[in-house]
Amino acid sequence: MIIANEIDYSTMWWGYLHSNNTVQLKKWSGDHKDYTDDCYLNDFVVQVVKPFSASTQKEALRILKNKLGRIN
Repeated sequence: MIIANEIDYSTMWWGYLHSNNTVQLKKWSGDHKDYTDDCYLNDFVVQVVKPFSASTQKEALRILKNKLGRIN
């Protein structure tokens, strides 16, 4: 049975802008520490994008770059 409010973590992604100016895309498994505690006070993390849904890695990277204002 499928419950409407369940989150399908297999299609969830998050990411950040690294201090070396690269975009880092990560698959999200539901652990909020991934994009909060683990990034807090990390000198390498410039900007974090909270989890979002995308059906493919290519789509996720496009969305992440857009959210970071780095369309290229």
